[in-house]
Amino acid sequence: MCKRFTDEAYRVAGAAMVSREDAFAGAEMIIKVKEPLLISYNCSIVLKEV
Repeated sequence: MCKRFTDEAYRVAGAAMVSREDAFAGAEMIIKVKEPLLISYNCSIVLKEV
């Protein structure tokens, strides 16, 4: 089951939208994240063996 969170849920948890410059200026560490797995795009996808 996919869980999708609203923008408001992120704000309540303390998240904030900032400019790229502010994000880099305020970050202690920046981590590059590899592309999401196929299953991340649509949680209802069922992969079948061929």
